[in-house]
Amino acid sequence: MIPLVAAVLVAAAPPLPTLPQSAEIELRVERDGALSVTEAVAATESMTRELPLRQSVGGDEDRVLTVRDVVVEGDGHAELTADSFKVELSGTAVVRYTVDGAITASPTGPQVSWPLAQGWSEELKFVRASLAAPKIPEAVRCVAGPKPCLAAQIDHVGLTRFSHRNLPPGERMMITVELPPGSVPANERLVPSATIGGAFLLTEPVGWAWVALGFLILCWAWLIAFLRQWWPRPAAGAPPGYAGVLADGRADAMDAALTLAALRDRGHLAVSDGTLTRTEAGDPLREFERDLLEQVFASREQERREAAVLDDVRIDLHRFERAVRADLRADGLLRTTRLRRAGIRIVFYGLFLTALLALTVGYAQLGVVLSVAGVALALGSAALPARTVKGTRALGGLADDYRPGAADEFTLAVAGRSHRVRGNP
Repeated sequence: MIPLVAAVLVAAAPPLPTLPQSAEIELRVERDGALSVTEAVAATESMTRELPLRQSVGGDEDRVLTVRDVVVEGDGHAELTADSFKVELSGTAVVRYTVDGAITASPTGPQVSWPLAQGWSEELKFVRASLAAPKIPEAVRCVAGPKPCLAAQIDHVGLTRFSHRNLPPGERMMITVELPPGSVPANERLVPSATIGGAFLLTEPVGWAWVALGFLILCWAWLIAFLRQWWPRPAAGAPPGYAGVLADGRADAMDAALTLAALRDRGHLAVSDGTLTRTEAGDPLREFERDLLEQVFASREQERREAAVLDDVRIDLHRFERAVRADLRADGLLRTTRLRRAGIRIVFYGLFLTALLALTVGYAQLGVVLSVAGVALALGSAALPARTVKGTRALGGLADDYRPGAADEFTLAVAGRSHRVRGNP
């Protein structure tokens, strides 16, 4: 019953001030959390009040207020923008408006936090205010600048009353009223402040970005683990020289020998009495096969010849392995460093975005999220198997086609004459 009586009392228009440069203010907290404000101000000359609608609350956060339904009765007018609420008076006037965002949440319950007077161009000789809420407040505080207000109390009908004298120009008279839990819903809207610290605050969009990144990293880790264990169905048609690099990342003498044996069978060279002769065949050569034939039929002066004695054949396995790797990447059987390079580029894109957002609109952690995604991509690409799925299928086919002990005398002879630059393996 008492809150109802208080609401009825506040519903009436406030009395007009009798003292020049003074204000009578009545506040009412609505059940939806809106704050209805009625200010009766007596101005002896032109007075202005400019209220910023974005106010710092500490911790690199700003509170954003919304003012609506502005009505000015008497000598004055109001101007409302997205960033400020400005009132200019030239005599006695009544200003009515509604505020959203003045109810904050706290562990003890909702709190009304509102500047009764702020941004006046002239001194206010006397300020008196009252506040009614759906339930009787539990505690009140009022400060005028750095000092407590002249009076702040809850009267016998449940109204909260405040008063102060001689408020200097531009000074703020701030009230905080603690309401019982569940009285009204909190509607405070906090945004990062325009500072470097504010740019890195964990906001809702940034939080969702981190959640999405965590999900993508888990999917990425699962894919890496799956590809490291998965063996798809074998595929035939890969040349035998691919086997060593696909199996363990290294081409050995047997890979080179099997390649020459396959070229012999395809008609690209003939073997007779320990002499190798180059012939022309219809099917095209791969780059690594062409390079291998150039090694076999190169003279000591590196001139091409059409025949070579088997005893003189020396195959540089380092050169052979480089050529095989190049062909494997071209055929899509071996992974390139494309993912790793892409991850590194994303890291730098994220760093640039972090700096850009920190210096402009905030939400700089979105750039950090992007950089972390780039790091995960770069590191994860190193954990992927060197073979692609296509490469794994090709290796399975080679394992079926070339069994241990299946090499002929020519293959073994060539393998025995292959070497690496720094000696035989």
